[in-house]
Amino acid sequence: MLTAPQEKYCQARARGLSQRQAYREAYPKSVKWKDSAVDSQACRLEKLPEVSARVKELQDAAAEQAVASRAAVIDRMAALNAHASKIAVERAREGFIDKAATDAMMATGSKLLDVLPDDTGKGDGILRVYDFGLLIGRAFIDLHRSIIAHEFEEIWEEGGRGSLKTSHIATEIVNGVTTVQGRNALCMRNRTNKLRTSVYAEIKKAARRMGVADEFTWGKSPLQAVHRTTGNVIYFFGADNVNPEDSPLKGLAPEEGYIAYVWFEEASQFPGYRYVRNVKQTVLRGGGDLPTWTFLSYNPPVSANAWVNRESKQPQEGRTVHRSHWTDAPRAWLGEAFIAVAEALKARNPKAYRHEYDGVATGTGANVIDPEIIEVRPITDEEREALDNIAHGVDAGSVHPWVHERVAYDVDEHVLWFLDEDSATGSEAHDTKTAPLLAERLEEWDEEDADLWCDSAAKGMILYYQQQGIHARKAYKQGVNSPSERVRWFNRLTKIVIDPNTCPLAAEQIPALEYVITPSGDITETLPKVDDDTLDAAGYAASVWIRQGL
Repeated sequence: MLTAPQEKYCQARARGLSQRQAYREAYPKSVKWKDSAVDSQACRLEKLPEVSARVKELQDAAAEQAVASRAAVIDRMAALNAHASKIAVERAREGFIDKAATDAMMATGSKLLDVLPDDTGKGDGILRVYDFGLLIGRAFIDLHRSIIAHEFEEIWEEGGRGSLKTSHIATEIVNGVTTVQGRNALCMRNRTNKLRTSVYAEIKKAARRMGVADEFTWGKSPLQAVHRTTGNVIYFFGADNVNPEDSPLKGLAPEEGYIAYVWFEEASQFPGYRYVRNVKQTVLRGGGDLPTWTFLSYNPPVSANAWVNRESKQPQEGRTVHRSHWTDAPRAWLGEAFIAVAEALKARNPKAYRHEYDGVATGTGANVIDPEIIEVRPITDEEREALDNIAHGVDAGSVHPWVHERVAYDVDEHVLWFLDEDSATGSEAHDTKTAPLLAERLEEWDEEDADLWCDSAAKGMILYYQQQGIHARKAYKQGVNSPSERVRWFNRLTKIVIDPNTCPLAAEQIPALEYVITPSGDITETLPKVDDDTLDAAGYAASVWIRQGL
């Protein structure tokens, strides 16, 4: 026999409230408790056999009612479609087009085609009713059906910016983890330091959209998400070791169940399909004949020879390649600012737009910067005099060169000019040597008050410069100013002009800079760690423009 608060909790859960929300509604005193305390008590309460049985009974009834209501709506839509079709066909036979009937037929037909399967999310005694029509873009409806039916084991999702591929995969993983006991997940990036702001954040956003975020314990050390009701775990790992046999993945074994989902986000940055296959062989075990899903999401790299572009064209049993585009997404989901930026780039630099937003490979080589936009030539005195939007960037170094780049940006024409450069290595790159050099150069250009945007990791250098009266500042290196985003910004430019007389290192490095190529010859989208000094320095200088969306 349930107590009154217990029954109230069960009723709230059946209405779709999360454990935390239902507990606070049933036990008002808990409103003042910490979330973690409420979560713990709610989890303990729902594990009571009589409580879990009652919740299931009420949810079953709610699900049946939801399905019945849904069926009634579909029936009415189908009836309207049939009636409109009959009128449209009859009028067509008479030689006329009935626009109203045709529009009604097309509208209801389109809606009926997009209707979700009668999937109430039931699995191993855990019932969920998720409306995927509100959670994923229309481009993913058929793919969702295929995933639920396990028609494919390996799903490649490619598309440009705003194509909703990452949010779709996160939604599928949260769906599986919260509905089927024993289904755990592994989400990966090529570097551990990228996990928290990418796959971890995407999974958390998906859980919020689905109303189950507070049913998870969100761990940060180790980075993982534990669904308390099912006991399922979502693990997050970076591919910092090329060989998965030498990484912590080798010992990854859930306490309950098996790894059902593996997600390689920004797959093009991983070192080839061999790595993907090795990870799968390492972690997809222990499930016997139970289903598994491997997701690879990526914007196709600019080079047609990149490994994901080549591998995605290889037919393989159990594999599907799905393409999506930002124009398939509801405008409200993307926002008018996103659309304005996309359309502006399309008008200014169609080639960059085709790559970034259409998801089309527009080149064949491994170049980081598109060779077609680079001009290495002397910059005339007349050109220099016309440039007034100038910025400075400094990349720290010793073994690798210390570099200072003085660049100018023509905002209207979207042209970046490499005007002047200083570089040093070894003892000459010490702060005590580079500070007076910078002071002298700034005085030469009458720019003593200019900001110098510096490598934020070089805190000692920045402090020393400041003590010498130089306006040194930490450059932005996150979000829109991350290394990969800076590269995208460079490639959106209409032109990059480098003066080889005054910027000899930039003239040598930037045209030759290539993405990392694996020993097997696979082109990745991993940025190199050498010979990138001038591009980094220019990127720090440009960070102020990038941040403003110029």
